Amino acid sequence: NSRKIVSGGENIFPEEVEAALHATGLVKDVYVLGLPDAEWGEAVVALYVPSGPNPTPQVLKSALEPWLSRYKQPKHWICVAGLPRNGQNKLDQQQIKRLALQKMAPYNPSQP
Repeated sequence: NSRKIVSGGENIFPEEVEAALHATGLVKDVYVLGLPDAEWGEAVVALYVPSGPNPTPQVLKSALEPWLSRYKQPKHWICVAGLPRNGQNKLDQQQIKRLALQKMAPYNPSQP
């Protein structure tokens, strides 16, 4: 099953974005997914567990610039204490998606 995100007509693979975020050393854990977006089709969203002092989204964006093209970079950042995992310690993708939608609830790109 591919987790490919199509944003603005571009294909984005979450695993590449996650690897780049891990390479910055600013996150302990991260999960990237696409959520519906009126303008882009899907928006790239990163849920992350910071390593050390809480890095701001701007710090993370700056750290990603040498690693990823701008269109691959997350448009939304959600800082969490931990990512939901199942009994086998694998990321629970459905629970992560629900968490992301819940945290993004105030954000509605179709509203002016």
